[in-house]
Amino acid sequence: MKIALIGAPNVGKSTLFNRLAGRRVALTHSQPGMTRDWLESGASLYDLEFDLIDTAGIDPRAASHLAKEMNDQSFKAIQAAEIIFFMIDENIVIHKELANFIRTSFKKTGQKQVLLLVNKIDRNREVLDCQCLGFGDPISISAEHNIGISDVYYRLLDIWPEREKILNCDPPPTLKRQEKIKISFVGRPNAGKSSLINATVGDYRLITDKEAGTTHDAIAVDWLYKGRNLVLTDTAGQRKRPNVIEHQEFLYVNSANKASASADVVVLVIDAVHSLERQDLTIARHAYESGKPVVIALNKWDLVKNPKAAMEEAKYQVSHALSQLGGEASIIPVSAVKSQNLNKLIDYCMDVYGKMGAEIGTGKLNRWLKRALEEKTPPLFKRREVKIKYITQIGTHPLKFVLFTNASASLGSYERYLLNSLRQAFSLWGGPLVFQYRKEKNPYD
Repeated sequence: MKIALIGAPNVGKSTLFNRLAGRRVALTHSQPGMTRDWLESGASLYDLEFDLIDTAGIDPRAASHLAKEMNDQSFKAIQAAEIIFFMIDENIVIHKELANFIRTSFKKTGQKQVLLLVNKIDRNREVLDCQCLGFGDPISISAEHNIGISDVYYRLLDIWPEREKILNCDPPPTLKRQEKIKISFVGRPNAGKSSLINATVGDYRLITDKEAGTTHDAIAVDWLYKGRNLVLTDTAGQRKRPNVIEHQEFLYVNSANKASASADVVVLVIDAVHSLERQDLTIARHAYESGKPVVIALNKWDLVKNPKAAMEEAKYQVSHALSQLGGEASIIPVSAVKSQNLNKLIDYCMDVYGKMGAEIGTGKLNRWLKRALEEKTPPLFKRREVKIKYITQIGTHPLKFVLFTNASASLGSYERYLLNSLRQAFSLWGGPLVFQYRKEKNPYD
């Protein structure tokens, strides 16, 4: 069951969305226009569970290209949903026009069940005369203060398809969901992240514009690829921190960082025409140090005049700043406009994800360790010979290993030698490896 939140800008849709989702998914701010693309999340209202869609504020008088694009995305959300929550506030004039817009959309999408929610009753005590909107009796709520939410539940229950099962307390069937691979697209503003996702999934799911900073929220798009469930997440462009001035932009960047931290694989999208900049490497390093594998997508490759030189420059910068990514293999030239190498990009992401979930046998690890120690002996630690006796794997995503040794701290440059040797031996390029040390107690102490 899908429910779409529809309404004018700044009526509180994202606040209600976050409350029903049970977590802060959508960005909220007093300034209208924070939401632009439609955002989807699992949600619940007491014992009713559903997929909830937050949409951009609809402006029936839209004149700008961006505003029309936002209206189109909201129309797509109406198409996808079975039930509509039409949220309004005290501005009844604009809501009449919006009601006509929604009814017009029903001619193409088919009739939908609509619940009319009057938000912000904590500020506007008078109940509005909403009968003129043609969607029945309104439900007065305050999304911010959790007022009237139980009334929404009872009205929703009246139109719920499986109402009898719920009233008879039949437990819902347990569904085993297939694991989803989460891939987040990050990068500087106007690198083409939204266009790349649209071209990959073959649908105009995310608003794109020549103007930088079009994307605000982190928008997750579900996609089935080669029998696997993927979630491709678009994020706001990240500028250098001194250039971030407005509070809203801090919210956008924090949302992008959260999406990166919760991803299985991070795709750094770079405008290939302008090549890599320090900010790109900073974004990649931040994702990598938080334990995420990173893949670099050189977008707009069709506009590059000298592809060979551009690739050599990218390889040189990555090899010096992030040699752990695996060099050329992790740098993939793509074009959203020409749909170039899009499958190659996703295939590589899935390959890296699989490697970061690998479970390596203890016997294989210790045979590798023996060879590595023979090729290069460990340095002295506090004037004592370092002995590494044993290694075993203790985790995945990222890959974690424990070294049993008489040293009590990191081995510095020798640790980097062991990490690179381990990557080479088991082809573990692209994602971070973590070493932990466990000091064995000396029985003679």
